[in-house]
Amino acid sequence: MKQKNFLKIAFCFLLISSFSYGQDWTEDFETQTSGSYGTSSITINNRDWTRNFAGNFDYPVTKGISRGFTINDDKPNGHITTPVLNTCGTVSFKYAYINGSSANVFQLQISTDGTNFSTLDTHTLGASANENYINYSYDVNNLSSTVFIRILSDNQNAHLVIDDFSVTSYSTTAAGISLGSVSGNTNESGTTATFTAVLLNVAPTTDVVLNISSGDNGEVTISPSTLTFTNSDWDTPQTLTATGIDDAITDGDIDVTITASVVDASSDDTYDSVDDVTTTVTNEDDDLPQIMISEIMYNSPDVDDEWIEIYNGSGADVDISGWKIIYGNETFTFPALTTITDGDYITIAVGSNGDGTFNNDSPFEPDFNNLDVLYACCWRHY
Repeated sequence: MKQKNFLKIAFCFLLISSFSYGQDWTEDFETQTSGSYGTSSITINNRDWTRNFAGNFDYPVTKGISRGFTINDDKPNGHITTPVLNTCGTVSFKYAYINGSSANVFQLQISTDGTNFSTLDTHTLGASANENYINYSYDVNNLSSTVFIRILSDNQNAHLVIDDFSVTSYSTTAAGISLGSVSGNTNESGTTATFTAVLLNVAPTTDVVLNISSGDNGEVTISPSTLTFTNSDWDTPQTLTATGIDDAITDGDIDVTITASVVDASSDDTYDSVDDVTTTVTNEDDDLPQIMISEIMYNSPDVDDEWIEIYNGSGADVDISGWKIIYGNETFTFPALTTITDGDYITIAVGSNGDGTFNNDSPFEPDFNNLDVLYACCWRHY
């Protein structure tokens, strides 16, 4: 018999311990008919609420609105506090006020010990809430296994009424950052491009500050350099502008990495472990390559050879693959992967006397050889 009773007790304990206020639930207070205020805890549908100068569930009915948990006016620390919650996602409820000012406020507060509360949001009632319910919602997203949510109406001259209170459990979806698509390329002439940044999945309790940096400020700058997201605008994209920066060298189009990173010391702890995210902005070069004919030997006597020397003074390496030299009726095309490094030369032989030594006065081996004789009247490069 003792064993059976033990089993019954154990089974009951299992049922009780498996119940969690972290589950999604809603309270409409329709079972409460008390017309008085109180300062002691109150059990509503098996959930224990604490309160201070609150109750009087029938008072709103006298004003033509549905029954609600009423916090008395002009009372210090007037509040209602939820049962202990096992994590907390989103808190939602309707509120109205009776016999008071629309400038009154309430504070939504949180605690993990039931004693020390901090304010998440201070909300102004507004004229539309006068004897009329207004929807309110706040993404708390707290992972603690013990969470208390308090609605505080501290020395306000209006009666604050709360109805249809609901809470969801914390979402385990990981916090993140997203960078939108870049609108286009920037240009060294100063052309700009835009893209957006936004937080993902989890509303922060406090601000999240992002540092936005360019991998090469000599090519592309970013404005603004920091973004701040709050609990109320965390999922609203904010726009960033990339601006192309001019330089005096021919360096071609440059891909620049833009990085968004969380400033841990200034941000909600939920976002501290979020990895940096990047996107790429291409800055188009507006400088023409400074490739020039630096020396030429043509119409030489039989004892010498004919050639052209090309110099790169651009300030950067230049790929001249596919460039052409036209002389007379002939065309020479530079083959693929032909690059002149900055400050260097390339020689092109356009004729040889066949003695096996190129340029007898100062012998050298041309970079390109075996071409026909140059017609000095007709050459050009482009």
